[in-house]
Amino acid sequence: MSGSMDTVGDKERLLLGAGFAFGVMLTLLVLELVLVLNGTVPPGDLFTSADALIVVAGIVFAGVVGVALYVLSFPGNRARIPIAADDEK
Repeated sequence: MSGSMDTVGDKERLLLGAGFAFGVMLTLLVLELVLVLNGTVPPGDLFTSADALIVVAGIVFAGVVGVALYVLSFPGNRARIPIAADDEK
């Protein structure tokens, strides 16, 4: 067993966060599909039913957060959008 550990940088943390956000989005999509297939929410009421509206809003929010974290995981983008005070070198 070696004594050195791999360090986790900003890119890995941001990609992990993006993966988590996309996982949440996929889970919410499956929940929406179950609500529609179960008959709880008719397909025409996706934006008028309270249950479905909460799920759709969660999907949109998780998608926006996931895309933002993914975009910030690239060093070129972080140079233009500093995410921490010590990023500016």
